Amino acid sequence: MKTVWAARFIARVAIIGMISTAAIAASDNGIKVAPAFKPAELTALPADNWITNGGNLYNQRYSPLTQINRDNVKQLKGLWRASMGSGAGPGTAGQAQILEYEGTLFVPN
Repeated sequence: MKTVWAARFIARVAIIGMISTAAIAASDNGIKVAPAFKPAELTALPADNWITNGGNLYNQRYSPLTQINRDNVKQLKGLWRASMGSGAGPGTAGQAQILEYEGTLFVPN
């Protein structure tokens, strides 16, 4: 089991390295380059930013933030919605997780 976990962790780190390389190429186009995150940032619970799918490399999908809780979550409502034109059919487009870093939302398509 530890071998599988280690292999997945190494694969995720490699993917992040490839994304960082692509980001450097994107900087030539005026696109803000994301930093190379440290392992501690990638495995910690998200406090300020949601930089990986699932919140951290363990995909825990948990945030220690307390502004939204069981008492007030029912007051939330969507303010915007966008169809990315991808997916297998109606209602399946744009269902990937949005990432956030320093106030910028990254929407996969």
